[in-house]
Amino acid sequence: KKKKKKLGWNGSPPGEHLAWGNVLRKYSFSLDSLVDADLGTAAILISMGAVLGRTNPAQLLLMALIEVPLYCINFYIVIHYLKVTDAGGSIVIHVFGCYFGLAVSTILGKPSDTENNKSMYHSDVFSMIGTLFLV
Repeated sequence: KKKKKKLGWNGSPPGEHLAWGNVLRKYSFSLDSLVDADLGTAAILISMGAVLGRTNPAQLLLMALIEVPLYCINFYIVIHYLKVTDAGGSIVIHVFGCYFGLAVSTILGKPSDTENNKSMYHSDVFSMIGTLFLV
C-alpha cells in the first residue's frame, strides 16, 4: 500500500514543474518549449527514483523546485555554450538526473537498518534479468 502511494507522489511534482521549466527559460508556450520542459521532467523523474522511499512528498517537491533551475543552467551550458550535440538527451537528461539524484541521496545520508530496507531474493532475480535484457 505504501509503495503505491510513494509512486503516486513521485509522479506529482514533475507535472507541476513542466510549466516551471518554461517560466525559467522565458519561453512562450509552444510545442518546442513543451517538449523541452517534458525532457526536463524526465531528468526530475530519474533523480527522484534514486531517493524514492526515503523522502516524503514535501521533500520531493523541494527537490524538484531546486532541480529545475539547475537543470536549465546545465541545459544552457551543455547545448549552447559547449555546443554539444545531444541526440536523444542522453547527456543533458540522463546524466544530470543521475548525478543530481546521487547528490541528493548522499545529502540524505545512509538509510537506517530496518527489516524493510533489506533486499528480497525474487527482487534481485528480476533486477538481474532486467539488466541482462538491457545488455
